[in-house]
Amino acid sequence: MQKVANSVSIEHIQQELGINQGAIVALDKAGLLELVCSDFGTRITDASLQRFPARYASCRQVSKPKSMAQKELVALCKELQTEVLSCHSDAQSAEDSFIERHHAMLLGIYNGPSFGVLGAA
Repeated sequence: MQKVANSVSIEHIQQELGINQGAIVALDKAGLLELVCSDFGTRITDASLQRFPARYASCRQVSKPKSMAQKELVALCKELQTEVLSCHSDAQSAEDSFIERHHAMLLGIYNGPSFGVLGAA
C-alpha cells in the first residue's frame, strides 16, 4: 500500500473493502468515506479508511460464517428492523450492503474481532 499525504489509493480501498469504484463514490456522497484529489489522482483519507471499517461490516463478509447469502442477511436485518446501508454503485454491479458492527453482534453472527477483510482495530 502506497501512502501519500495521509491517504490511500482507490485501488487499495477496493481491495480492502471488496467493493467497486462506484460504491466508493456512493460512500463518499453519503459522507462515510472522504475522497481527496492529489497529484496522484483521487484518494481516500487515512482517517476515513480507519473510521468506516471500525463502524461498518460488509454484509457479504458477515453472512459467510452462517453460510448465508448477502440477500438473506439483508432480509433478516429488515425483518428485525436493523438498519442496512446499501450502496448502489451502478446498474451492472451487485449491490454492496453494510451493517453497523454492533448489529452483527446483536444478530448473533459476530465471530471474533474481524470479518475477513473488514477487520476492526
